Amino acid sequence: MLDSFEETVWPLCDAAELPNECRPPARNWQVLFVFSVSKLPSRTSPPQSLVGPPAGCDIHGFDQWFRLSDRERKLPKFLGNHNRSWIWGRHLVFATLMAGKWPPLEVHYDSHRFSPFDELPVSPTAKAQTLREVCEQLGVELVASTANDLTRTCRAEDHQGLCARMPEFPYHSLTELLATESPRHFVILDGIQDSFNLGAIIRSAEALGCGGVILPAKGQAGINSQSARSSAGAVNWLPICRVDRLDEAAGQLKAAGLTLLAATEKSKLSLWNVAIPRRVTIVIGNEGKGVSEELLSHCDLQVRVPMSGITSSLNAAVAAGIMLAEVSRQAGLSPSSTG
Repeated sequence: MLDSFEETVWPLCDAAELPNECRPPARNWQVLFVFSVSKLPSRTSPPQSLVGPPAGCDIHGFDQWFRLSDRERKLPKFLGNHNRSWIWGRHLVFATLMAGKWPPLEVHYDSHRFSPFDELPVSPTAKAQTLREVCEQLGVELVASTANDLTRTCRAEDHQGLCARMPEFPYHSLTELLATESPRHFVILDGIQDSFNLGAIIRSAEALGCGGVILPAKGQAGINSQSARSSAGAVNWLPICRVDRLDEAAGQLKAAGLTLLAATEKSKLSLWNVAIPRRVTIVIGNEGKGVSEELLSHCDLQVRVPMSGITSSLNAAVAAGIMLAEVSRQAGLSPSSTG
């Protein structure tokens, strides 16, 4: 019986299965029927068949249907590292253009909200440049559009009037990362699966003076639309390296004089009780499994973030932020010393 439920949603059915009088106008559309139980007669059961509406299309409490074309149903969100990846949002697109590290292939703008002669927000010491000028310098095609077209293009409604089609992200090599003269610390991520976690870690790392983030090429989220947005554009300013083997990368980092410091709940050593070397690499593990045993064997120190609540673990991005903040605190880093 249905008294305990608020609504029942019937699955998609092909329009060809409907009685003629109930078919939508286009043959290639699918129909989603939503029935509100509150509108059904008392003690009424749903149809026996879960494909389509009740027999004879005697629909009680029919709310609405949503029609999706074959083409729209098959379109994925543009999130991957390929030539159909899109980023969107005023802050992220502007940051990407200003950094010049990851030049878009195209920038689409809502002509009702932006003009190609609008100036991009820059620092007080930098020369003001218009959207058109920056795109011309980077060789980026600038395309006038509408809000609805932008929504269809990037498959998102929160584009704020700007979206950009991106090439594959330009990862650094570990050699390039180690060639820096700065004594900053680094971060190794061992199998982070969630793109939003990845972006949040990159955002914290860049803000807290980290010299770069190292990712494995497999079994790890990469830079895509979600991680770029979650980073608030920090992917454009922080060197991000991708390696085939984390254990080999760990060996290279140790050979370069960096201490490997792993965050693991298995450790009895509190982060607050450790004197952290200035040249250090923080190791953050997978959201569920933590740092792999193989990589832990390469680490010089293993610490846990002390907690006093009932919850037994922290989100990976939160743990990384705490570790990064403590490293920066002990090193006495400030915005002027990390720049």
